[in-house]
Amino acid sequence: MRASVCRFFDITPLGRLLNHFSGDMEVIDEELPGTLDTLCSYGASAAIAMATIHASLTISHQLYGNLLHLPTEFFDITPSGRILDRCTSDVQILDTIMPLNMRIFMSTMFQGNNI
Repeated sequence: MRASVCRFFDITPLGRLLNHFSGDMEVIDEELPGTLDTLCSYGASAAIAMATIHASLTISHQLYGNLLHLPTEFFDITPSGRILDRCTSDVQILDTIMPLNMRIFMSTMFQGNNI
């Protein structure tokens, strides 16, 4: 029975193809985890970047939309420097701190699954 199985891999085209690629299994076992790790890391970075850009745009549009709909008395009472400072600090937090926190959260979440 063993001889007929070995003969299958020597004679048939499918057997020859499988026999040819079975010698590369050591290379696949060594290279595949690193490649998958790189692809997953790139995918996670791209997902975080896209999510933070979307969140930043959504919140910025809401912020400036609400700011434009305020009554004129608000602008008479509140100094323009205070309004500008508040808007730029909110956008700065969205653009710098939020991506960092999301990356730390996702890293911690995926490390917990490796235990």
